[in-house]
Amino acid sequence: PGMTAHRMNLFHSSTGQHLQMMIERTCRRRQGRHFAPPNGKKLTLLIDDINLPLPDVHGDHPTAEVMRDLLGQKGFYSRSVAGERTVIEKVHVLGIANCPRQMGREMPERFRRFWLVANLSPESSKELVSVFQVVMDGWTRTLALHSEEVRDILNASFEASVEAVTLLRKDKHALSRIV
Repeated sequence: PGMTAHRMNLFHSSTGQHLQMMIERTCRRRQGRHFAPPNGKKLTLLIDDINLPLPDVHGDHPTAEVMRDLLGQKGFYSRSVAGERTVIEKVHVLGIANCPRQMGREMPERFRRFWLVANLSPESSKELVSVFQVVMDGWTRTLALHSEEVRDILNASFEASVEAVTLLRKDKHALSRIV
């Protein structure tokens, strides 16, 4: 009852501004510059393909910088008022990234230090399902996710991930067509 989840997908064309606006839309103003999920709930953001957006012309990853600011400083700078910070409260982030050797991009260390990184590359779909199930069970216990809706969102996301990996493994040339 005190928990909600929101899934966000990033694409090659996703920008830092786009990601920040999506995160801000999931929260409501509490007091001053402090924002939190509505109704006093905690929010889990599931961000898929976190390392997929293209770097800018300088080689920076604007989406990674927005996430680094959120995780490290509990908010980010306003895009409309210079120097003003927005504080985001009661938000947990679960990020899913592709292996850099496949479709993803290597993320800078200053971004990676905020994450627990697990390389999950099981050989069979059965093993993949069991790994995802363990991860999901751990998250639901750790975050005390008693909401059926949240469990359904996590289940659907894991099932879609398993299906995507299985399809990509069957068609070895799919990655080269996507990139």
